[in-house]
Amino acid sequence: MKPAENGRVPVRQISPGLPAAIPTEPFISAQQASGLLHLSAKTLLRFARQGIVPAHPLTGKTRRQWRFLESELYAWAHERVNLVASGPCLNSRRK
Repeated sequence: MKPAENGRVPVRQISPGLPAAIPTEPFISAQQASGLLHLSAKTLLRFARQGIVPAHPLTGKTRRQWRFLESELYAWAHERVNLVASGPCLNSRRK
C-alpha cells in the first residue's frame, strides 16, 4: 500500500462492522499483579484459586498458570475499598 495524499497509509478493515484496530489489554503475571496490589504473590495466587480476585487460569487442571488484567484488578480493589466500613477497632483497649 502506498500512502495517501495526507501521508497516512490506509488501513483495510477485515470486517465492515468492526473497527480496524481493537485495543487489547495484555495479561500480566502474578508477580506484576502483586506489585500493583501490594500483596505477596503467594497471597494473590491463593485469592485467585479461591475466586476472590478476578483472574484467568491458562493451563493445566491441578497446576495452573494464572494471569491478570490490570483494569480488572483496579476495579476489584476500588470495589473492596468502598465495602470496608471504618468503625472503632474491637481489639482496642481504649474506651
